[in-house]
Amino acid sequence: MVAMPRPDDTCSPVLTDMWHVAIRLDLRLAVGLLLGGTAAMALPQALPAWLCWSVIVAGLPLLACVGWRLVAAFAIGLVWAVLVASWGMAARLPPALEGADLLVRGRIVDLPRVAPDRLQFGFAIEHGEGLAQPLAGRRVRLSWYRSAVVPSAGSRWQLQVRLKRPRGTLNPGGFDF
Repeated sequence: MVAMPRPDDTCSPVLTDMWHVAIRLDLRLAVGLLLGGTAAMALPQALPAWLCWSVIVAGLPLLACVGWRLVAAFAIGLVWAVLVASWGMAARLPPALEGADLLVRGRIVDLPRVAPDRLQFGFAIEHGEGLAQPLAGRRVRLSWYRSAVVPSAGSRWQLQVRLKRPRGTLNPGGFDF
């Protein structure tokens, strides 16, 4: 984008008009993208990827139309935020590994939280055998039910685990309203 000089008394009327038009159009684009991205957080589930890409392809030409710029920016901001969130969720655990028994070796990276029926702790996977090989280098939160042993932070373990993808909108370990 070419930087335009700020209009003053010495600028021609054409340059002054271009400055005001550029500011107005950039604000419409920014507000639309911001509102669309914010609205995506209220969706109960992600939209299909084909629909998101269709909206982006249809919305890009509409950005050139001054009357449709806010609406197009809103739609593009909404579906782009949905796509980014979907990519983040997909990168957490491959669907093929969910519910499978996996053998992993690693280190406990935080203090275990002890509850009457379970232990919860962060676990850094250093090595996985078989299907668990793609998990090497990742950190997971494990719950160990009915355990007589309380592992210490920093200790290394080999465990057979059954992982599941995150569900819900609650913030684990944080404050929820």
